[in-house]
Amino acid sequence: MSNYPTHVTLTITHPSLAPDKITRLLQLEADVKHALGERQRSAMSTEYLDKTYDHTFWAHIFFPPEGKEISLLMNDVMLELSHRAAPLQSIRQTGGNSTLFVPAKSEEERLSLQRAFDVAAEPLALDLRVEHWSHPHAHLG
Repeated sequence: MSNYPTHVTLTITHPSLAPDKITRLLQLEADVKHALGERQRSAMSTEYLDKTYDHTFWAHIFFPPEGKEISLLMNDVMLELSHRAAPLQSIRQTGGNSTLFVPAKSEEERLSLQRAFDVAAEPLALDLRVEHWSHPHAHLG
């Protein structure tokens, strides 16, 4: 694993819903966001490209207290998201996707996290991606 902090990231993509509306629905602040129709920025600089985004992207990062294991953080996140099941279902019903990104140190941990998620996630309209990242935000954007 890298020296970066372990965290869990909730991402939402939607064909038209504004990021601020997603923030209000979920009552979570976006750490990364862009809206449908916004001009894209270059990944290497702050310059704008001659393209616009064809969808909304919204992400919230859950950071654990110091030393908390990823499986315990994921349990906390799932509990927190269970209180947001209706908005997550509404996002899915209107064409959006919700994905929880979770880092794993090993294949054994990945399978364990997947099993725990499968038990808890059905009413949440949420997908899971368990990955090993070389950089904490490699999956964003």
